[in-house]
Order: sequence, then C-alpha cells, then structure tokens
Amino acid sequence: MPSEITFKNVRLGDVVDIRDGTHDTPQYVEQGIPLITSKNLTDLGLCFNDINFISADNHKEISKRSAVERGDILYGMIGTIGKPTLVDTDREFSIKNVALFKKSNPNIYNRYLLRLLNSPSINKQIAQASKGGTQKFVSLGALRGLVATFPSLSEQIRIAAILDQADALRVKRREGLAQLDSLTQAIFIEMFGDPVTNPKGWRTKQLAELVVDGDTINYGVVQPGDDVDDGIPLVRVGDLISGRVCNATLKKISPSIESAYKRSRLHGDEILVSCVGSVGVIALANTSVKGFNIARAVARVRLSDRANREFIAAHLRTDCVQRYFTKELRTVSQPTLNIKQLSETVVMCPPIDMQLEFATRCSKVGEMKLMYDNSRIEFDNLFGSIQHRAFRGEL
Repeated sequence: MPSEITFKNVRLGDVVDIRDGTHDTPQYVEQGIPLITSKNLTDLGLCFNDINFISADNHKEISKRSAVERGDILYGMIGTIGKPTLVDTDREFSIKNVALFKKSNPNIYNRYLLRLLNSPSINKQIAQASKGGTQKFVSLGALRGLVATFPSLSEQIRIAAILDQADALRVKRREGLAQLDSLTQAIFIEMFGDPVTNPKGWRTKQLAELVVDGDTINYGVVQPGDDVDDGIPLVRVGDLISGRVCNATLKKISPSIESAYKRSRLHGDEILVSCVGSVGVIALANTSVKGFNIARAVARVRLSDRANREFIAAHLRTDCVQRYFTKELRTVSQPTLNIKQLSETVVMCPPIDMQLEFATRCSKVGEMKLMYDNSRIEFDNLFGSIQHRAFRGEL
C-alpha cells in the first residue's frame, strides 16, 4: 500500500520536485504581484509586509517554472539560508532567491518534509554545501542532493503531529515577541507622529549629521577569508537577530585581515544596519561585541550625544524608512543599500529629553521581551530535544 512505502537515505531531488524562483531582480512597480524573498519567510509563516511588487508579465515569466501553490514549502537560498515555510495561502506571488519544494509525491507528507528541512541532519548538510563569503548561498543542485530518510506515510503524519504540537508553544512565545515589537513602534508614533507627514513639525537631519565627530557610517570586511579558531569575531547579516547581535554563531577571521579594517571595528555602542540581501535589519551592538568587526553586508552607525540610539533605531525600523531603503536599492548580484543612501536617510530630531523618555519606555518593553525570550529559549530547547529523537526513530 502507498502508506507503507518508505524511502531510506534517498536524495531529496529523487523523491521531491524541487525548483527555484528567479535570481534576477525584476523591475519593481507600485502595485502588482508580491515578490517573496527569504526575508518574508518567518517562524510565524509567510509575511507580506515590507514587500516589493512586480508586473503581471514578470510574474507570469517567473511562474513558468516556479508556480507556487498552497501546501508547497519555500526555502531561502541566499543570505538567510533555510527558514522552511509552508505556503498556507492561495494568494498569488512570485519567489526570488527562494527554493520551492512542491507538494507532489503522495508518499511524502508535506508537514513532515517541513520539519525534516529544519532537522539537525539537514542543517549539517546545508552548512557543508553552502558557499560564498559574507553572503552565503546554497545551490539548487545542493538542495536536490540532500540525503534523508522518510518512514511510512502514516509514521510521517504521526511524527509531524507531535512536532507541530511541541512547536505550537514556541509559536505563542514568538507571537508575543512580535506584539511587543509592534508596541515599540506604537509608542514611537504616539510620541513623535508619522515620519512621513511629521505632524508635530520636528526639525529633520540626515543620519550622517548625527554621527559622532571624527567617525563615519561605514561597511566592514570585504573579503574575510576562512574561519579561524582563534580569530576576531565577525558580525554578519545573519547574526542580527531580534534587534541585537547573536554571538553564538559568529565567524572568526584572521587578525591580519581584520587589522586592515580598524575603521569598522566595533565599540559596542553602534546601530548596525544590514545593507546586502535582507536590507534594513536593525540591531543594537553592546559591550559583548566590543572589539569585534563587521562584514561588508553590514553598516555601523555610531551616534553622537545629539541623538539617542534607541530612538534612532526605532526610527530606522519605521515603515517609511524601510520603504526608502527598498526604493534606493542598487542590484549587482544582491540588493544593496550603499553608504551614501544610508547616510542621507532623513530622520526627525525631537528634543533629546523626549528621545530619552522614549528610550526609557522602550526599556520597560525590553524587560518584557527578555522574559518572553528566555521562555522561548526554554521551549526551543525542548523542541530541539523532541526533534532530535523524532528523526532518530526514537519517538
């Protein structure tokens, strides 16, 4: 019977229809068909915020080989690799730099495949197959060559149900964190108004005018070389998580290479902005990264005492600034926000005491986020343990 068919140590490309979307950048339009990239793949599902649109003709051309349907799985191929996301909408869209795992094999349960693509075994293979320096990527051939085992269909359904239940607790914590992020933006709008219309008439300045004297907004290491065990930690785009730097997976580069980039060495009090691939991710450095450096895909902004960095960071996260970043992108091999464009970002400059009040209110939200985050980590560890057992046949 079909439900008893198993696949042991098979190449995914032999049992799953795996395709990729466009790797070019079509001309964007004001209104049209959404273009999904890896930044729109989230733990909470597909996100249609902060999105670009393409024409119906471009969409038709892309969809000739990568038409997306409900039940398919999307997987980031460039920059942020992974983030397998199940398509749970009938909304029409195209994909860029994203792989498409089609729901096509009746002996493979798509929710099991979704969990499998996030399993330790697959992640280890992806790490070995990934290429590139500051901007990692995985090829379609590498995805098709991933080796995995599929038990019977009934067993796939059972395992997926267990993992889904365990993951539901993690999702609730992430939803809570997302709501707290929205609260910070709501406080910003309440205190200062919409930056587009500036209803309170605050004076404005370009971001570069707020940088500490003698410093500049700048990128980091262009060619970091191989990972060195006793090297200098390097902050990349993928390390900017939840508004801060995740130190757990930092690459380390040779001190001789790093010494040529003293201008981008971190003091621990900067705003960091992703400028290549997933553009516009904002994070705050802290003392734990002092002395580290940044990759070419990240820019550092060190503010003078004329501006509060929590206020400016929130300003850079507003929809209008994020739209400005997207509008000004250049495309070489990857969407890129250059230093000139970032430096010319216009920000409101209310009195510093109001900025400090905003920072104080945000710190209280931050305390709540820390509690949620600690709880999320506990559930992540629990889920990881269950997941490990599931793909070893121990559930």
